[in-house]
Amino acid sequence: MRDDDAPIAITGIGVASDRHHTADDLLDPAARAPGDAADRLRRELGRGYRYKDRATKLGVLAAIRALRDNGQDSPAATTGVVVSSNFGNLQTVCDTARVIHAEGAGATSPMELPNASSNVIASTLAIHLGLRGPNVTLCNGAPSGLDALGWAVVLLRARRAHRVVVVGTESATEAAAALQDCAPTHLFDGAAALVVERSTTAPTLRVHHCCRGTDPADATARALTATGHPPIDLWLGPRRTAAHTPTDTENPDPRPGTSATTSHTPTDTRNPPITLRPGTSRTTPHTTPDIRNSTANLRARTGYTAGRADVDTGKEPVGPRGGIGRIAAEVDAEEYLGRAGGALGVVQCVIAHRWLVRHGGIRALAVAGNAVEGAGAVVLSREGAS
Repeated sequence: MRDDDAPIAITGIGVASDRHHTADDLLDPAARAPGDAADRLRRELGRGYRYKDRATKLGVLAAIRALRDNGQDSPAATTGVVVSSNFGNLQTVCDTARVIHAEGAGATSPMELPNASSNVIASTLAIHLGLRGPNVTLCNGAPSGLDALGWAVVLLRARRAHRVVVVGTESATEAAAALQDCAPTHLFDGAAALVVERSTTAPTLRVHHCCRGTDPADATARALTATGHPPIDLWLGPRRTAAHTPTDTENPDPRPGTSATTSHTPTDTRNPPITLRPGTSRTTPHTTPDIRNSTANLRARTGYTAGRADVDTGKEPVGPRGGIGRIAAEVDAEEYLGRAGGALGVVQCVIAHRWLVRHGGIRALAVAGNAVEGAGAVVLSREGAS
Protein backbone atom coordinates (compact mmCIF):
# COMPACT_ATOMS: atom_id res chain seq x y z
CA MET A 1 0.00 0.00 0.00
CA ARG A 2 1.31 3.46 -0.89
CA ASP A 3 1.67 5.99 1.90
CA ASP A 4 -0.88 8.23 0.17
CA ASP A 5 -3.46 5.43 0.35
CA ALA A 6 -2.75 4.38 3.92
CA PRO A 7 -5.35 5.05 6.61
CA ILE A 8 -4.87 8.03 8.88
CA ALA A 9 -4.08 6.92 12.39
CA ILE A 10 -3.06 8.13 15.81
CA THR A 11 0.38 6.59 16.28
CA GLY A 12 1.52 8.30 19.47
CA ILE A 13 -0.13 9.75 22.57
CA GLY A 14 1.05 11.80 25.53
CA VAL A 15 -0.36 13.64 28.53
CA ALA A 16 1.02 16.18 30.98
CA SER A 17 -0.51 17.43 34.22
CA ASP A 18 0.15 17.40 37.94
CA ARG A 19 -2.23 14.46 38.30
CA HIS A 20 -1.42 12.47 35.18
CA HIS A 21 2.06 11.25 34.31
CA THR A 22 1.04 8.61 31.75
CA ALA A 23 -1.88 8.18 29.38
CA ASP A 24 -3.20 5.30 31.49
CA ASP A 25 -3.59 7.73 34.38
CA LEU A 26 -6.53 9.29 32.53
CA LEU A 27 -8.46 6.06 33.14
CA ASP A 28 -8.12 6.50 36.89
CA PRO A 29 -10.21 9.33 38.39
CA ALA A 30 -8.11 9.21 41.56
CA ALA A 31 -4.75 9.27 39.76
CA ARG A 32 -1.99 11.33 41.30
CA ALA A 33 1.41 11.34 39.60
CA PRO A 34 4.33 10.67 41.96
CA GLY A 35 6.92 13.28 42.89
CA ASP A 36 6.91 17.05 42.69
CA ALA A 37 5.07 18.28 39.60
CA ALA A 38 7.16 21.43 39.17
CA ASP A 39 10.43 19.50 39.38
CA ARG A 40 9.14 16.92 36.91
CA LEU A 41 8.15 19.66 34.48
CA ARG A 42 11.55 21.38 34.68
CA ARG A 43 13.46 18.12 34.40
CA GLU A 44 11.68 16.85 31.29
CA LEU A 45 11.49 20.18 29.47
CA GLY A 46 15.03 21.32 30.15
CA ARG A 47 16.21 24.87 29.59
CA GLY A 48 14.47 27.61 27.63
CA TYR A 49 11.01 27.59 29.18
CA ARG A 50 11.48 29.81 32.24
CA TYR A 51 9.26 32.63 30.98
CA LYS A 52 6.67 30.49 29.21
CA ASP A 53 3.18 30.24 30.66
CA ARG A 54 1.89 27.01 32.14
CA ALA A 55 -0.35 25.98 29.24
CA THR A 56 2.62 26.25 26.88
CA LYS A 57 4.88 24.19 29.13
CA LEU A 58 2.24 21.49 29.55
CA GLY A 59 1.52 21.44 25.83
CA VAL A 60 5.19 21.06 24.91
CA LEU A 61 5.69 18.29 27.46
CA ALA A 62 2.64 16.37 26.21
CA ALA A 63 3.93 16.71 22.64
CA ILE A 64 7.39 15.45 23.63
CA ARG A 65 5.82 12.41 25.26
CA ALA A 66 3.59 11.73 22.26
CA LEU A 67 6.53 11.94 19.85
CA ARG A 68 8.52 9.65 22.13
CA ASP A 69 5.60 7.20 22.16
CA ASN A 70 5.62 7.39 18.36
CA GLY A 71 9.37 6.70 18.28
CA GLN A 72 10.16 10.13 16.84
CA ASP A 73 12.67 11.77 19.15
CA SER A 74 13.90 13.77 16.15
CA PRO A 75 10.78 14.54 14.10
CA ALA A 76 11.04 15.36 10.42
CA ALA A 77 10.85 18.92 9.15
CA THR A 78 7.55 18.04 7.47
CA THR A 79 5.81 17.56 10.83
CA GLY A 80 2.98 20.03 11.37
CA VAL A 81 1.42 21.36 14.56
CA VAL A 82 -2.25 21.93 15.40
CA VAL A 83 -2.94 23.29 18.88
CA SER A 84 -6.34 23.66 20.53
CA SER A 85 -6.59 25.96 23.55
CA ASN A 86 -9.48 28.20 24.48
CA PHE A 87 -7.97 29.86 27.56
CA GLY A 88 -4.31 28.81 27.52
CA ASN A 89 -2.67 32.24 27.64
CA LEU A 90 -5.68 34.22 28.86
CA GLN A 91 -4.05 34.94 32.22
CA THR A 92 -1.02 36.45 30.49
CA VAL A 93 -3.24 38.64 28.31
CA CYS A 94 -5.19 39.89 31.35
CA ASP A 95 -2.04 40.51 33.39
CA THR A 96 -0.45 42.42 30.52
CA ALA A 97 -3.57 44.55 30.03
CA ARG A 98 -3.60 45.43 33.73
CA VAL A 99 0.06 46.47 33.66
CA ILE A 100 -0.45 48.65 30.59
CA HIS A 101 -3.55 50.25 32.11
CA ALA A 102 -1.85 50.97 35.43
CA GLU A 103 1.72 51.79 34.42
CA GLY A 104 1.88 52.10 30.64
CA ALA A 105 3.35 49.91 27.92
CA GLY A 106 6.89 50.63 29.06
CA ALA A 107 6.30 48.61 32.22
CA THR A 108 5.64 45.36 30.37
CA SER A 109 8.22 42.58 30.45
CA PRO A 110 9.99 41.90 27.13
CA MET A 111 10.36 38.27 28.23
CA GLU A 112 6.70 37.73 29.12
CA LEU A 113 4.95 39.93 26.55
CA PRO A 114 5.39 37.42 23.67
CA ASN A 115 3.28 34.98 25.70
CA ALA A 116 0.26 37.20 24.98
CA SER A 117 0.34 36.08 21.34
CA SER A 118 -2.62 33.89 20.40
CA ASN A 119 -0.27 31.47 18.64
CA VAL A 120 2.36 31.26 21.38
CA ILE A 121 1.79 27.59 22.22
CA ALA A 122 1.96 26.31 18.65
CA SER A 123 4.91 28.53 17.76
CA THR A 124 6.84 27.44 20.87
CA LEU A 125 6.24 23.82 19.94
CA ALA A 126 7.52 24.40 16.43
CA ILE A 127 10.61 26.35 17.50
CA HIS A 128 11.72 24.15 20.38
CA LEU A 129 10.96 20.78 18.74
CA GLY A 130 12.00 21.66 15.19
CA LEU A 131 8.57 21.11 13.65
CA ARG A 132 8.65 23.05 10.38
CA GLY A 133 5.37 21.95 8.84
CA PRO A 134 2.10 23.94 8.90
CA ASN A 135 1.41 25.61 12.23
CA VAL A 136 -2.20 26.19 13.33
CA THR A 137 -3.91 27.30 16.54
CA LEU A 138 -7.62 26.77 17.17
CA CYS A 139 -9.66 28.57 19.82
CA ASN A 140 -13.05 27.26 18.92
CA GLY A 141 -15.04 26.61 22.06
CA ALA A 142 -16.19 23.19 23.22
CA PRO A 143 -15.56 21.28 19.95
CA SER A 144 -12.10 22.81 19.48
CA GLY A 145 -10.12 19.68 20.38
CA LEU A 146 -11.92 17.46 17.89
CA ASP A 147 -11.71 20.25 15.32
CA ALA A 148 -7.93 20.17 15.79
CA LEU A 149 -7.90 16.47 14.95
CA GLY A 150 -10.06 17.21 11.92
CA TRP A 151 -7.62 19.86 10.67
CA ALA A 152 -4.73 17.45 11.14
CA VAL A 153 -6.56 15.03 8.86
CA VAL A 154 -7.06 17.82 6.30
CA LEU A 155 -3.33 18.66 6.33
CA LEU A 156 -2.40 15.02 5.81
CA ARG A 157 -4.90 14.46 2.99
CA ALA A 158 -3.74 17.65 1.28
CA ARG A 159 -0.12 16.43 1.61
CA ARG A 160 0.85 19.59 3.45
CA ALA A 161 2.48 17.47 6.15
CA HIS A 162 3.62 13.89 6.59
CA ARG A 163 2.93 13.91 10.29
CA VAL A 164 0.95 16.25 12.56
CA VAL A 165 1.26 16.77 16.30
CA VAL A 166 -2.16 17.65 17.75
CA VAL A 167 -2.13 19.25 21.20
CA GLY A 168 -4.98 20.26 23.49
CA THR A 169 -3.88 22.27 26.51
CA GLU A 170 -5.52 24.39 29.20
CA SER A 171 -4.35 25.81 32.52
CA ALA A 172 -6.52 26.38 35.59
CA THR A 173 -5.92 30.11 36.02
CA GLU A 174 -7.98 32.75 37.82
CA ALA A 175 -8.75 34.47 34.52
CA ALA A 176 -10.03 31.29 32.87
CA ALA A 177 -12.13 30.47 35.91
CA ALA A 178 -13.64 33.96 36.06
CA LEU A 179 -14.62 33.78 32.40
CA GLN A 180 -16.32 30.42 32.98
CA ASP A 181 -17.88 31.50 36.30
CA CYS A 182 -16.34 28.75 38.42
CA ALA A 183 -13.41 28.11 40.74
CA PRO A 184 -10.01 27.37 39.15
CA THR A 185 -10.09 24.00 40.86
CA HIS A 186 -13.10 23.02 38.72
CA LEU A 187 -10.95 23.32 35.58
CA PHE A 188 -8.74 20.75 33.89
CA ASP A 189 -5.13 21.80 34.31
CA GLY A 190 -3.12 19.83 31.80
CA ALA A 191 -2.48 18.85 28.21
CA ALA A 192 -2.90 15.89 25.88
CA ALA A 193 -1.17 15.28 22.57
CA LEU A 194 -1.55 13.00 19.56
CA VAL A 195 0.78 12.12 16.71
CA VAL A 196 -1.36 11.71 13.60
CA GLU A 197 -0.09 10.35 10.29
CA ARG A 198 -0.77 8.00 7.43
CA SER A 199 0.36 4.60 8.63
CA THR A 200 1.27 1.68 6.35
CA THR A 201 1.82 -0.51 9.40
CA ALA A 202 -0.75 -1.46 12.00
CA PRO A 203 -2.17 1.88 13.20
CA THR A 204 -2.41 2.47 16.90
CA LEU A 205 -5.85 4.00 16.48
CA ARG A 206 -7.44 4.63 13.12
CA VAL A 207 -9.19 7.96 12.59
CA HIS A 208 -12.40 7.70 10.60
CA HIS A 209 -14.53 10.66 9.54
CA CYS A 210 -14.24 13.81 11.68
CA CYS A 211 -17.68 15.40 11.39
CA ARG A 212 -19.13 18.77 12.42
CA GLY A 213 -22.75 19.31 13.40
CA THR A 214 -25.07 21.93 14.83
CA ASP A 215 -25.17 20.12 18.18
CA PRO A 216 -23.84 16.86 19.67
CA ALA A 217 -26.74 14.80 18.32
CA ASP A 218 -26.25 16.13 14.79
CA ALA A 219 -22.48 15.61 14.87
CA THR A 220 -22.91 12.10 16.26
CA ALA A 221 -25.40 11.16 13.56
CA ARG A 222 -23.07 12.45 10.84
CA ALA A 223 -20.07 10.54 12.19
CA LEU A 224 -22.00 7.29 12.54
CA THR A 225 -23.58 7.62 9.11
CA ALA A 226 -20.21 8.35 7.49
CA THR A 227 -18.78 5.15 8.96
CA GLY A 228 -21.79 2.97 8.18
CA HIS A 229 -23.30 2.81 11.69
CA PRO A 230 -20.74 0.36 13.10
CA PRO A 231 -20.97 -1.18 16.57
CA ILE A 232 -19.48 1.15 19.18
CA ASP A 233 -17.75 -0.11 22.32
CA LEU A 234 -17.04 3.20 24.03
CA TRP A 235 -19.01 6.45 23.97
CA LEU A 236 -17.10 9.56 25.00
CA GLY A 237 -19.31 12.59 25.40
CA PRO A 238 -21.59 14.65 27.61
CA ARG A 239 -23.64 12.26 29.69
CA ARG A 240 -25.34 15.30 31.21
CA THR A 241 -24.88 19.03 31.69
CA ALA A 242 -24.59 20.59 35.10
CA ALA A 243 -27.82 22.23 36.21
CA HIS A 244 -26.14 23.49 39.34
CA THR A 245 -22.49 24.17 40.09
CA PRO A 246 -21.59 23.86 43.78
CA THR A 247 -20.87 27.18 45.43
CA ASP A 248 -17.94 27.82 47.73
CA THR A 249 -20.36 27.57 50.66
CA GLU A 250 -21.54 24.14 49.60
CA ASN A 251 -18.03 23.05 48.73
CA PRO A 252 -15.33 25.12 50.49
CA ASP A 253 -12.52 23.14 48.86
CA PRO A 254 -13.75 22.15 45.39
CA ARG A 255 -10.53 20.52 44.22
CA PRO A 256 -11.08 17.10 42.62
CA GLY A 257 -11.04 14.50 45.34
CA THR A 258 -11.76 16.78 48.29
CA SER A 259 -15.52 16.86 48.76
CA ALA A 260 -18.44 14.50 48.32
CA THR A 261 -20.77 17.39 47.43
CA THR A 262 -19.08 18.37 44.21
CA SER A 263 -19.38 16.79 40.81
CA HIS A 264 -15.60 16.25 40.78
CA THR A 265 -14.97 13.79 43.64
CA PRO A 266 -12.57 11.11 42.42
CA THR A 267 -11.62 9.82 45.85
CA ASP A 268 -15.11 9.58 47.31
CA THR A 269 -15.35 5.79 47.49
CA ARG A 270 -19.01 5.86 48.55
CA ASN A 271 -20.14 7.68 45.42
CA PRO A 272 -17.32 7.81 42.86
CA PRO A 273 -17.79 10.25 39.97
CA ILE A 274 -17.25 7.66 37.26
CA THR A 275 -15.95 4.16 36.92
CA LEU A 276 -14.15 3.38 33.72
CA ARG A 277 -15.00 -0.28 33.97
CA PRO A 278 -17.42 -1.06 31.14
CA GLY A 279 -21.12 -1.24 31.70
CA THR A 280 -21.35 1.09 34.67
CA SER A 281 -22.86 4.50 35.23
CA ARG A 282 -23.95 6.88 37.94
CA THR A 283 -25.81 10.12 38.54
CA THR A 284 -23.57 12.96 39.68
CA PRO A 285 -24.69 15.13 42.63
CA HIS A 286 -25.87 18.63 41.68
CA THR A 287 -26.45 17.64 38.05
CA THR A 288 -29.51 16.68 36.07
CA PRO A 289 -29.68 14.76 32.80
CA ASP A 290 -29.26 16.85 29.68
CA ILE A 291 -32.37 15.91 27.74
CA ARG A 292 -30.95 16.85 24.34
CA ASN A 293 -27.27 15.98 24.48
CA SER A 294 -26.77 13.16 26.96
CA THR A 295 -25.17 10.08 25.42
CA ALA A 296 -28.33 8.09 26.16
CA ASN A 297 -30.35 10.49 24.02
CA LEU A 298 -27.67 10.61 21.33
CA ARG A 299 -27.87 6.83 21.03
CA ALA A 300 -31.63 6.93 20.76
CA ARG A 301 -31.60 9.67 18.11
CA THR A 302 -28.99 7.88 16.02
CA GLY A 303 -30.57 4.43 16.10
CA TYR A 304 -28.49 2.91 18.89
CA THR A 305 -29.87 1.22 21.97
CA ALA A 306 -28.29 0.41 25.30
CA GLY A 307 -28.23 -3.03 26.83
CA ARG A 308 -26.58 -4.94 29.62
CA ALA A 309 -22.85 -5.22 29.18
CA ASP A 310 -20.34 -7.69 30.46
CA VAL A 311 -18.84 -5.59 33.24
CA ASP A 312 -15.70 -7.71 33.30
CA THR A 313 -14.74 -7.47 29.63
CA GLY A 314 -17.04 -4.89 28.09
CA LYS A 315 -16.99 -6.76 24.79
CA GLU A 316 -20.67 -6.31 24.01
CA PRO A 317 -20.73 -3.26 21.70
CA VAL A 318 -23.39 -0.74 20.90
CA GLY A 319 -25.14 -1.41 17.61
CA PRO A 320 -27.96 -0.06 15.45
CA ARG A 321 -31.52 -0.98 16.32
CA GLY A 322 -32.22 -4.44 15.10
CA GLY A 323 -28.54 -5.26 15.47
CA ILE A 324 -26.41 -6.01 18.49
CA GLY A 325 -27.83 -3.22 20.62
CA ARG A 326 -25.41 -3.39 23.55
CA ILE A 327 -23.35 -0.72 25.24
CA ALA A 328 -19.96 -1.40 26.78
CA ALA A 329 -19.17 1.92 28.45
CA GLU A 330 -19.91 5.63 28.56
CA VAL A 331 -17.32 8.16 29.70
CA ASP A 332 -17.79 11.87 30.32
CA ALA A 333 -14.19 12.92 30.99
CA GLU A 334 -15.17 16.32 32.34
CA GLU A 335 -17.02 14.65 35.22
CA TYR A 336 -13.75 13.78 36.92
CA LEU A 337 -11.11 15.88 35.13
CA GLY A 338 -12.93 19.20 35.32
CA ARG A 339 -13.91 21.50 32.46
CA ALA A 340 -11.35 20.75 29.77
CA GLY A 341 -12.13 23.51 27.26
CA GLY A 342 -10.07 23.22 24.10
CA ALA A 343 -8.22 20.18 25.44
CA LEU A 344 -11.34 18.01 25.73
CA GLY A 345 -11.42 16.42 22.28
CA VAL A 346 -7.73 15.52 22.41
CA VAL A 347 -8.12 14.10 25.92
CA GLN A 348 -11.05 12.01 24.67
CA CYS A 349 -8.88 10.47 21.95
CA VAL A 350 -6.20 9.52 24.47
CA ILE A 351 -8.82 7.93 26.74
CA ALA A 352 -10.30 6.06 23.77
CA HIS A 353 -6.91 4.63 22.85
CA ARG A 354 -6.10 3.37 26.34
CA TRP A 355 -9.62 2.10 27.09
CA LEU A 356 -9.91 0.11 23.87
CA VAL A 357 -6.51 -1.49 24.45
CA ARG A 358 -7.25 -2.30 28.08
CA HIS A 359 -10.71 -3.77 27.49
CA GLY A 360 -10.19 -5.33 24.06
CA GLY A 361 -12.66 -2.98 22.42
CA ILE A 362 -12.71 -2.15 18.72
CA ARG A 363 -14.42 1.21 18.23
CA ALA A 364 -14.99 4.40 20.17
CA LEU A 365 -17.01 7.49 19.36
CA ALA A 366 -16.00 10.87 20.77
CA VAL A 367 -18.31 13.87 20.68
CA ALA A 368 -17.75 17.35 22.11
CA GLY A 369 -19.72 20.56 21.84
CA ASN A 370 -23.13 22.07 22.42
CA ALA A 371 -26.00 23.70 20.59
CA VAL A 372 -24.44 27.18 20.85
CA GLU A 373 -20.90 26.55 19.64
CA GLY A 374 -21.69 23.54 17.49
CA ALA A 375 -20.21 20.10 17.98
CA GLY A 376 -17.70 17.68 16.55
CA ALA A 377 -17.66 13.89 16.51
CA VAL A 378 -15.26 11.21 15.33
CA VAL A 379 -15.22 7.42 15.21
CA LEU A 380 -11.92 5.81 16.17
CA SER A 381 -11.05 2.14 15.76
CA ARG A 382 -8.24 -0.25 16.50
CA GLU A 383 -6.59 -2.19 13.68
CA GLY A 384 -8.89 -4.84 12.27
CA ALA A 385 -12.02 -2.68 12.36
CA SER A 386 -13.42 -1.34 9.16
